[in-house]
Amino acid sequence: VAEEAQAIEERRRIRELFLMIDTDGSNSLEREEVEELLRGLGKKLDEKAVDEAMAEMDRDGGGDISFNEFLEWWQRIGSKMGTQNMLNNATARRFIYDVPMFQKLVEPKFIAMLATMLKPRSYKKGDVIINRGEIGQDMFFMMTGTAAAHLDLAADALAVGTLGPGSFFGEQAMIRDEPRNAYVRAVTDVEVLVLEKADMMKALESFPQLVEMKKQEAMSNHWATVNK
Repeated sequence: VAEEAQAIEERRRIRELFLMIDTDGSNSLEREEVEELLRGLGKKLDEKAVDEAMAEMDRDGGGDISFNEFLEWWQRIGSKMGTQNMLNNATARRFIYDVPMFQKLVEPKFIAMLATMLKPRSYKKGDVIINRGEIGQDMFFMMTGTAAAHLDLAADALAVGTLGPGSFFGEQAMIRDEPRNAYVRAVTDVEVLVLEKADMMKALESFPQLVEMKKQEAMSNHWATVNK
């Protein structure tokens, strides 16, 4: 069962990578998109390299690459070519899109920039990930493991929330420059991706129109803090 669940998760992540590369939304990859894939992998870009990649992927000779063809290529060759970083990047984008304050930011380049800024971090069972009362300077995306939110760190303290893979936390304190309202402690070994506020601010400097849009729409008081 665990192996089956892992295979399903891997296929879903590969699908996300495929959709990330499929920039025109045609549900297939054309030559230009394969060329962009090679560029992302740091491969030499010439006609021969692109021709070879197309031949490897386009098993039915149709001239474009379906998801099933891409999946087969990934399983045969792609995972050995450094595409794991691109796969991780696709997962990071999905996490960011799940955060309400980012969902209406319709600038894909901004989301892509944030995804590259996420930093992996690991915690052992029992480690405190964030402390109640501290001013938030980062937010967290759960990759693996389980964590729990507590109002105090006593051994018998009841959890007020449980966090698993796909969950995120810490965004409110980060955006508002407010104290954290709970402790978060690792229940098992945990791997997270961390978005630091300094990195988010750096990204926003490249997209001032997003801050202006948020002000005009009055979507959230959070963004008044971001635009100070």
